[in-house]
Amino acid sequence: MSTLRRTVKNTGTITSMLLKGEGSSRTKKNINEFLSIEDRDVQAVACYPFITSISAICNGKGFPKAGDVDTLLKLPSLQKEGRLDRQLLSSISSICHTKGFPKTGDVDTLLKLSSLQKDGQLDRQLLSSISSICNGKGFP
Repeated sequence: MSTLRRTVKNTGTITSMLLKGEGSSRTKKNINEFLSIEDRDVQAVACYPFITSISAICNGKGFPKAGDVDTLLKLPSLQKEGRLDRQLLSSISSICHTKGFPKTGDVDTLLKLSSLQKDGQLDRQLLSSISSICNGKGFP
């Protein structure tokens, strides 16, 4: 844990993933599972530059597996010019706040909805508004 303390600066993001109401059985389960994770696996997830978005998705759900994080961050529909599109990730994390990781098909379906298209492109402003409305409710 000592190397982990030196490399993970934003411990609040980890705490928010673990806590599900003070003293709840889910919180205890999340903490026990977290304590059994190898330091390198915690570090792999906690040091992502997008940990805040991941933390929102996993809020109260427990610490995610690195593979689940990789799968989400590498979705082709969340890429722009070969890089992860932070704005899209932010919208998806808002919708999925406390719901856990979305299914790949759900993300693709949402982003390809004709009602979210403007001049053949995703209307990002509209998506941002919808993600605010659907915050923590899951996909519409």
